[in-house]
Amino acid sequence: MSKININKTNDIGATRPTDRNPVKDPKNDAARVEKTADPTKDQISFSGRSAEVGKLVDQIKNLPDERKGLVHQFKTEILANQYKPSSTDIADAIIESGD
Repeated sequence: MSKININKTNDIGATRPTDRNPVKDPKNDAARVEKTADPTKDQISFSGRSAEVGKLVDQIKNLPDERKGLVHQFKTEILANQYKPSSTDIADAIIESGD
């Protein structure tokens, strides 16, 4: 069995302080910060299409959440036990909903 020489000094060069990257002084680095463009001069531009989409979104937000007339009609019919949809109407509604 061969011996391992732990006192070998030939490969120490990689660990010498002169070969390492010097530690940077944060005080000196702060002085080297370059000025960037003025953020108050930043601009954003949107295409005509995005403006149109924005208007449509606003219109949708202003729509009522429910169709009050139909809700009232069906509610009245259900409470009076007069709402009797046909089996075909029910089947069509199930197919349309995709559930």
